[in-house]
Amino acid sequence: MKFKIFSVLAAAALILSACSGIKLQDYEAEKCAKLPGENTVNVIKDKCGMCHKGDFSTKELICSRKAMITDSVNAGRMPKFGKLSKEELNTILKWEL
Repeated sequence: MKFKIFSVLAAAALILSACSGIKLQDYEAEKCAKLPGENTVNVIKDKCGMCHKGDFSTKELICSRKAMITDSVNAGRMPKFGKLSKEELNTILKWEL
């Protein structure tokens, strides 16, 4: 019983520490040249929503962070939890419609 409680607390601490303090509003936005398509928006919301709740509420917000998103995904820094399939990776990197 004590092991289960400790495991749950350790998992919660890991999630909180991995996502703590990450708010994209703290970073300078870029000029939006091309809005992302629905596929791109869906992948970003699905894979990045745990740590970036509210950061990707509109296509415009996602677009204003395009360089940061594609750089982080390409370098493997995002997503913090889970992996992107090849299809999801290509969708984000190509900014598909």
